[in-house]
Amino acid sequence: MNFASAVMMRLVAAGLRKQGIDVAQRKAKGAHVPLPQKRDVLKRLWEKHGTLAVLRLSDAAPDMPSEPVVLALRQATSVSDLLERWRRVEVFSHGAHRVLSKELRPGCFQLQHVGRSASAQPSLPESLLVLGVITRLSELACGQPLTVKLPDGQVIRRDGVWQTVGIEGWDQTISITQTTSNSLHIPAKTDQTELVAVCKNLLLQDTVKRWSVQDLASETGVSSRTLQRRFAEKDETFSGLISKTRLEKAALYLCDNEGPGLAEIGFLAGYSDQAHFSRSFTQNVGTTPAEYKQNFAS
Repeated sequence: MNFASAVMMRLVAAGLRKQGIDVAQRKAKGAHVPLPQKRDVLKRLWEKHGTLAVLRLSDAAPDMPSEPVVLALRQATSVSDLLERWRRVEVFSHGAHRVLSKELRPGCFQLQHVGRSASAQPSLPESLLVLGVITRLSELACGQPLTVKLPDGQVIRRDGVWQTVGIEGWDQTISITQTTSNSLHIPAKTDQTELVAVCKNLLLQDTVKRWSVQDLASETGVSSRTLQRRFAEKDETFSGLISKTRLEKAALYLCDNEGPGLAEIGFLAGYSDQAHFSRSFTQNVGTTPAEYKQNFAS
């Protein structure tokens, strides 16, 4: 049971409504969604309505703006960025399955949905859903439709539309390919007297992103050397600013009594795993995330 499964079940419910399909299911509340429940819903959908209905569940992803995890994934700016964010969701959620990815050539990625152990392999409908969701989020990240194929060459998605395919003997692997390269990003010039503040705002807007000094320099329209010099003038460092923004974002979520759970907060604040989140927060704030939430959530 994990927060990623809860989010996925809410997406399934939205996808069923979008298609006008009624498959009885219990509501996914909080972070506790038993794996058999998800499998049962997908199995019944697949058996009654076919492969296409399962794939089309992913078309509800753009319509879920209130989901913090979905919002964090949708901030990805490329397919590779999206896949890195997805990998970190898997780390925090401790799910039974994961997605293996490999860039075959620029703009073309091979994805496979597998179990973490031989005894916990995903079902075909589960893989269709997960790989479908990654495809839709990747399209949002790169701003264009992707061509999606099965290993036998069948096209499963073209021009933003899911296609009817046969998946007998499928090994839960797909390839996704961009048709054109991402458009050139032209950064805006930033007032250098406000450079550090602007950088902090950029970091806060997307704490899940794996930022580098070069990323911030590109976004603010200055050189990396100039940026480092401005940091030094403010007695600041890049790593220190990253740490501060992660703590600030985590504290904001922890103060919301109706907000995400601790594991989800760790992911959303940009930490590498739950232990990193707990250790860093406790060292810098003087109390554990759980104690902080108990004392300050309202």
